Amino acid sequence: MKHRFIAWIYLGAFPVSLASYEIGVNEHYCSATTPTAETYSVPKGVELRHVQVIVRHGDRTPISILPQQSKYNVLWNCTNEAPEFSYLKLQNFETSQTYGLMLDNSNANPFSKEYITGTCMTGQLTPKGMRQQQNVGKKLREIYVDLLGYLPRTLNRRNLQKAIFVRHTEKTRTKQTAIALVSGLYPKEKLQGRLGIPLFYLPEQIETMIYQSGLCSRLAKLQEAMLNEKRYNEYWGSQQEVKKKMDAILQTTTTPAYQGRSLVRYMDAFRPLTCNNYPLPCSLDNSNQCISDEMAVRSFVGNDFEAAWTMRDSPLSHEANRLGIGLFLSELRRSIHNSLGKGLKSPAKMEIFSGHDTTVQPILGVLRADDFRWPPYASSLIFELWQDKHTGAAFLRVLYNGDVLRSPVCDFNLCPLETFLSQIDHYIPLDILTECKQSS
Repeated sequence: MKHRFIAWIYLGAFPVSLASYEIGVNEHYCSATTPTAETYSVPKGVELRHVQVIVRHGDRTPISILPQQSKYNVLWNCTNEAPEFSYLKLQNFETSQTYGLMLDNSNANPFSKEYITGTCMTGQLTPKGMRQQQNVGKKLREIYVDLLGYLPRTLNRRNLQKAIFVRHTEKTRTKQTAIALVSGLYPKEKLQGRLGIPLFYLPEQIETMIYQSGLCSRLAKLQEAMLNEKRYNEYWGSQQEVKKKMDAILQTTTTPAYQGRSLVRYMDAFRPLTCNNYPLPCSLDNSNQCISDEMAVRSFVGNDFEAAWTMRDSPLSHEANRLGIGLFLSELRRSIHNSLGKGLKSPAKMEIFSGHDTTVQPILGVLRADDFRWPPYASSLIFELWQDKHTGAAFLRVLYNGDVLRSPVCDFNLCPLETFLSQIDHYIPLDILTECKQSS
């Protein structure tokens, strides 16, 4: 599981994506690079005014289910998640030391053969994922508390609301991510007076951190159209041979989830395995017919192209991002504006948003990021608002997994705020309800 591959995706006669991958736990996808105080560069002559941290959840179990899933003998264990983090008091209510655990579903239940085995749900954060996010929180503390002195060393009822704001989507894994990250940023001994840290969320049906194609018919049409453009058709045609091989091995030829115009389901079936030292799946009928490392890499690189196409490179991606992530961008913009004293209410000094790969990707597309590999587990996209101490000029720094984001839009080490706002304003709808109803 330590083979390295140089993988090419061809569109016609031309390679359009080149990536080097190491199959296994050391692959870049398995754990994002975490920003650290040692690698963090403090800008000179400017004052930090606001920080927004957008994270993807950590390591998780698969979402994609294979036919007769239980026969693959992969046991997922989530029994040690809840006790480790049960001390965090949420919503200012006292809680007992009880916690929920899922029963081991590997025996007795006749329906369990079509589900993952063990004590995890599909798409649930693993104990490894919890540790990843706690580590992200620890590193953020080293930077914004210890190095910069920007956040208070301890939280109490007086400074909590001004210090941090935490929001997650309604998915269990993003709530677990928020809990783990905050437990690293402010561990129990840094909370005064049995303090509770509220975690905010919106109902999934109106969540702005994810695309809502079900609410926006125009967005749904754009997503379908992007997968039928000439360049995408060329890419998709080049993937049919490996797709047929994978379908034959996995018995997914007639499984609806695997028959869309994307390799994302295959990637999702493989990467949770390889990131946890499990072997790639073999045929249930012939143990000698297995998904090869090369097949897995093809699905990985293919998904990199698919994400870049639908969120950055397609002529239709601009409008799709506008309708898909524009409302969330408007929320981020409002907080940046208000933190400069231009609004009625100043936001918390640090806003933390616990989301998904599909939260991070469209923002990277809006900012025209050079690196469009699929966001690794525990990815962090950080917006820092800095202000010149003498002139009052404002700048935005963008850090992606610890490094300054590379983009043709701006030098995001210190980008003039006007340039940043001008870029994202193109993606903020003025009347999303009307735009979603448009036919063309």
